[in-house]
Amino acid sequence: FDLAPHCFRPAPKVHSSLVGFTPKAEPLTPELFSLVEKITFLAFSGRRKMLRSSLLGAMPEAAKPLKELGIKESARAEELAPREYLEIARYLGK
Repeated sequence: FDLAPHCFRPAPKVHSSLVGFTPKAEPLTPELFSLVEKITFLAFSGRRKMLRSSLLGAMPEAAKPLKELGIKESARAEELAPREYLEIARYLGK
């Protein structure tokens, strides 16, 4: 929720927002987190390249699940939602 400047002493010249976080019920394992990190690094390292092309060079096995997961092979890295990167990593981590 938002907080007005008068809620603070001294009052800032901006409005503030309070944000709460809830831990995930099922946190990522270090191995899965590392795999997601590697996939996203490769995906975003080739600016404006298709996702499949970005992954094929260094991690060819990561390009295989795209079609099976319903992800367009012509998609670019910025078009995928974070959960889709997680799905790719889970598929590869089997």
